Amino acid sequence: MAFAFDAAGSGNAVTADIGQRRCFHHNGREAAGRCTVCRRDFCAECVTEHDDRLVCTRCLAALAVARPPGAGGLKRLAAFAVTAALLLAGWCLFFLLLRAIAAMPVALHDSTPDPRPAMAPEES
Repeated sequence: MAFAFDAAGSGNAVTADIGQRRCFHHNGREAAGRCTVCRRDFCAECVTEHDDRLVCTRCLAALAVARPPGAGGLKRLAAFAVTAALLLAGWCLFFLLLRAIAAMPVALHDSTPDPRPAMAPEES
């Protein structure tokens, strides 16, 4: 008997051979995955990936009814707020950097050579 781990990634061992598992709807087909909601085995036609997990068509329909179309709005608003805050912080950083450069004395960032004669090193 071979051991496999369940599709939910919880580390629980499934004792049946992977080749012996059959689709819940199509008994003649080999199971391709296990629904993470109802924990039944399904073939590739009966299971789909949704939100990075395998879900059967019946559970997917139940999830769609449980979550109305606008339910992800708060998540999108939070992502927009974080992006706007990062852009504002970057703009402020560059603004302050340019103000610091502008406040430096002209002689410090002037490209003309120093008019004072070079001092010769002292010999001892």
